[in-house]
Amino acid sequence: MLPFQLLALLISDTMPSASSGKHTPYGVWRSLFMNATASSSWRRFWRYWFLQATVLRAVKVAAVVGSILTLINQHDVLWRGEFSLHLFLKILLTFTVPYSVSSFSSARAYMHMDREAAASRQRTEFV
Repeated sequence: MLPFQLLALLISDTMPSASSGKHTPYGVWRSLFMNATASSSWRRFWRYWFLQATVLRAVKVAAVVGSILTLINQHDVLWRGEFSLHLFLKILLTFTVPYSVSSFSSARAYMHMDREAAASRQRTEFV
């Protein structure tokens, strides 16, 4: 698999098409940037990103995953006691990545639930 194909696979989730039932790419970035309500999507996204439940979940994930990754990647330097600004920045980045991934995933999940709830309400209005 070529690198750009892997990247496209990572940033796009697949959802079934309503008409054909086949899975069609519905990219995260396309849903944020390419629609008429992009600014409201961004506002909702950031509101969910900073939601208390999202932040608490992300902090827990970052504490566990960041600690494990730090021990795996920096154990030799930590045992020798060679602390430096460079090491501190690497450890900070190690904790920032799982925090960001968890926050992003939570915000996208909340947005997906909003879309599903809106679609459900719309279906019940027509019945």
